[in-house]
Amino acid sequence: MRININHIIFSVFESSMEEIEFFLDDISKDMLENKTTKKSDALQNLICFDKNEQTVLLNNYKKEAYNAIFFLSSQSPKYVCMISSVSDGWITLFNVLSSKIKKSCFHFEIDGTASPMNMMIFSHGEIERVIYSLKDTRWIFYEKGDVLPFENKNYYQKRKISARLNKSILIEYCKHLGFDITEVSFWQSPVSALFYCYSF
Repeated sequence: MRININHIIFSVFESSMEEIEFFLDDISKDMLENKTTKKSDALQNLICFDKNEQTVLLNNYKKEAYNAIFFLSSQSPKYVCMISSVSDGWITLFNVLSSKIKKSCFHFEIDGTASPMNMMIFSHGEIERVIYSLKDTRWIFYEKGDVLPFENKNYYQKRKISARLNKSILIEYCKHLGFDITEVSFWQSPVSALFYCYSF
């Protein structure tokens, strides 16, 4: 499965691989454990990032299943990143993990061609910040929670609603947080990654 950076959904957890694996085992008990599989592998065997094409290839993912890959990015060793084959980035799994991890958790949906765009941040199991932009019959901009230090609130004052939150703004925020998804180093890891799958 190939994912274009122009439209990507990913999550980042202030956690360790060991803690993530522990929580996944706990979650699996509630999801019918016989339907989940989990294995460790080198990240380059699970993900291939093409900087020129700005695409991410997910290897060995299973069709008719929810797949997620967890990895420790070389850019930010205190954070575990998650990318999924699920169209919403497996937001349900993100929400459950965020409720268990009592630190910062980030969820980004970045689309360079359309809508929606969003950023959601949990802290200590609670939603700290939500901001999104989407087009229904008209453009809608929504935010909840205090503006965080890495945000530029001047963007949100723009008259054109679609310009208040876009791909370049979200990538800028990601870079401020230490996640530059446009660079190869984000998609590299010094340790084994974790493949997690829930079959239907």
